[in-house]
Amino acid sequence: TATATATRAATVATLATSSFGYSQSQGTWLVEASKLGLGTSGYLLSINDQPGGDDDRFDLYVSNSTNKVHLLIQNAGVTKFNSDVGTALTANTDFAAAFSYGPAGVYCSVNGSAPVSVGTVTFPSVDTVSFGMNQANGSTLDGSLRRVAYYETPFGADVQSLAVVTS
Repeated sequence: TATATATRAATVATLATSSFGYSQSQGTWLVEASKLGLGTSGYLLSINDQPGGDDDRFDLYVSNSTNKVHLLIQNAGVTKFNSDVGTALTANTDFAAAFSYGPAGVYCSVNGSAPVSVGTVTFPSVDTVSFGMNQANGSTLDGSLRRVAYYETPFGADVQSLAVVTS
């Protein structure tokens, strides 16, 4: 008898921003997750202008060089926010990250750390949310998303109190 190998592409969870109350001008995202191994990039959320889009995006991921959560915002290919947040993570340990965007600017906190912020920026026009993967570069989380929440209200500096593990 002959044997055959079957392969299947990884499942990628995506959601169109038009399918829920997403606001282009303001909102807050919360992610609770854990990452199995460190030293590799791990995407929590990639919110972009198309599956695989790279010019207009909000990317929330674990940096491969610092093992910290990192927020990158680009509009028309121009970087508007690009910063590590909080302290280095520990493998296999739950963490919470939250970022807020709105008229007062962008704020991001991890595990209740003091928020990293930048003033008013022009936010990208996006239409797709990818969970646990960046389709543009194929980087996956290598961990688990325990909770993802979106609020239509910008929490501003209050993301610090939101970014706590609840489970």
